[in-house]
Amino acid sequence: MRPKKGLLLDTHVLVWVLVGSTRVGKRLQQALVESDRVFYSPLSLAELQIKERLGKFSGVDVVRRRSSQLEALAFDVESADAMRAENGGLPGDPFDQMLLAQATAHDCWLRRRIGGCSPSRKAPAATQKNRASSRPSGNPHPQVDMQNVYG
Repeated sequence: MRPKKGLLLDTHVLVWVLVGSTRVGKRLQQALVESDRVFYSPLSLAELQIKERLGKFSGVDVVRRRSSQLEALAFDVESADAMRAENGGLPGDPFDQMLLAQATAHDCWLRRRIGGCSPSRKAPAATQKNRASSRPSGNPHPQVDMQNVYG
């Protein structure tokens, strides 16, 4: 398998990294150090703005300022095409679906809240079950990197 171009952080992980949260575990720290390029998506900023309007998040301005430390990865036509090709890739949250498509289109790893997910494959149904637990047990799908970011 050829190496990926970089690491795209999902919205939760982006916030944790930018604010220096203790939720950034050893595995995520290692992935950040080992990755040549670390990206964020402007879609994450849009998601946080929506959450702020709904009263579920505060601090969008801080995240926006600090996100300049990372490289923005555009959600472009290729990303939209990848959404169609993957049928969304993940059940549920549209932002998760868009980030997975974006990572797929730009040949990046997607680092998610509960684990990393290879964008070259759809996340298995077991991923949804693993979201409910803070530490998934084992990896029933070795083709998908489901390492826990709390590690």
